Amino acid sequence: MLTEAITRLFDQVDLADFRKHPFQIIAAMEFSAPMSALDFQLDDSLFQDIFDSLIFKVLRQLTDDQDFLWSLGNMYIIRLWNHNLEKPYTLHEGYPIFDQMFNEGKFPDDESK
Repeated sequence: MLTEAITRLFDQVDLADFRKHPFQIIAAMEFSAPMSALDFQLDDSLFQDIFDSLIFKVLRQLTDDQDFLWSLGNMYIIRLWNHNLEKPYTLHEGYPIFDQMFNEGKFPDDESK
């Protein structure tokens, strides 16, 4: 079911926009369940692995651009960084920070230093 839903959603996504702002695109997608339900499910590491695998599988079917596919690994690292925060961001509230990290290729400065 997830594969079908994600495939339908990404059929409507402009891959050029996704390359610039992937987290914003994902946050803006209209899933059949509310975004809060997805955020809740993504707290489950098994679901998160399945979700990440399905997104990679769907995008792999849509493009064979190796640089683009490699960037999916960067998205995964950003999600791991967020998951390890004391108070992680939800996808809906954190996508601007995630996209900034994605585009700059670095984690935000730690303001507590």
